[in-house]
Amino acid sequence: MLIPFFGLPRCLCKFILLVAVVAPLTSGCVSIPTRNFDAYRSSFAAAKTATEDIVLRGKIAAKALAEDPANPQPAAERLAKLKERDQAANERLLALETIDRYNTVLVQLAEGKNPKNVKSSLESFSNSLLQIGSSRITEAVQKAVPYAGIAAEIIAMADEATNRREFLNLVTKGGEPVREIIGILIADADDIDKIVSEQMAVPRDLSDNRLSGLRFQFLNVADELQVATEITGVIKQMNDARATLVHQKLPEVKPRVGVRTPGHTDLAMLKMLVDSTKNEIAIANAITSRIKSQHEVIVEYKKLLNQTRMSLLQLEKTIKYNRPVATADFINRALGLREATLKLREGV
Repeated sequence: MLIPFFGLPRCLCKFILLVAVVAPLTSGCVSIPTRNFDAYRSSFAAAKTATEDIVLRGKIAAKALAEDPANPQPAAERLAKLKERDQAANERLLALETIDRYNTVLVQLAEGKNPKNVKSSLESFSNSLLQIGSSRITEAVQKAVPYAGIAAEIIAMADEATNRREFLNLVTKGGEPVREIIGILIADADDIDKIVSEQMAVPRDLSDNRLSGLRFQFLNVADELQVATEITGVIKQMNDARATLVHQKLPEVKPRVGVRTPGHTDLAMLKMLVDSTKNEIAIANAITSRIKSQHEVIVEYKKLLNQTRMSLLQLEKTIKYNRPVATADFINRALGLREATLKLREGV
């Protein structure tokens, strides 16, 4: 049963307050309630799924590009590029898994769990780090950060750590390579954007070809017609429609003026071609809008990765200095990625 402070002697109250302040500083463990991390855990899990979906989307897009019959590259080149991109996607997924496992270790320690109960999570993280140390994704920084060496050291010393402080020092050795991995993923994100955008643009290229064909059909009917109010009006409608294309500027349609008298059939045909042009431009602009939404997803993906890097560093400091950690920034960033993904999915 809880006893209110006002029911205790003043000297005992002071003693209790002193213990409450000093105990966390001297006990060597963090006493942050688990519930403080529930929202963070949930957001991190959702963010991991969302980032994996982005990588998998890039993998699917690469396969679609390689198998597209309209792809002008020779078959051997397409297959080689697909193999390279497929391997890169698998390495990205491994990198995301490694980050997630490191986060799991940090959260468990920040919650005040006994290092013995965290050891299996640490070994799981170290094994992922060992795998990623032999992958191509880390080639650029292997000399600066020896991933495999750090992972092997953590695995070797995990059983020898005799107290919490030694264990924490061992865990934070993994921080540097994880932050480097996140930096690589941020730099690498534009490649995913390029692959997916290229694949999304394929049907828009077909629209561009159809727009070119409609222009020639329009000129074929309008060339050599006499100047007339109705003809001038429909030419303006055609150019106004073509001016609404977002992803590129189309040249104006300028029929040659002649002496042929326009008939009802000519006018009807020109109006039909204007309507077809408007429909085709609507299709192309919708694709452009989706490509823009895809780019916004990648922007949010990079922001989330950067926030992940900062959040992991904050968790390390939480464990080291026994102080609370703010997780709201990460949660908000994860929501930003979710909103951008939903916008792309719904074609808003």
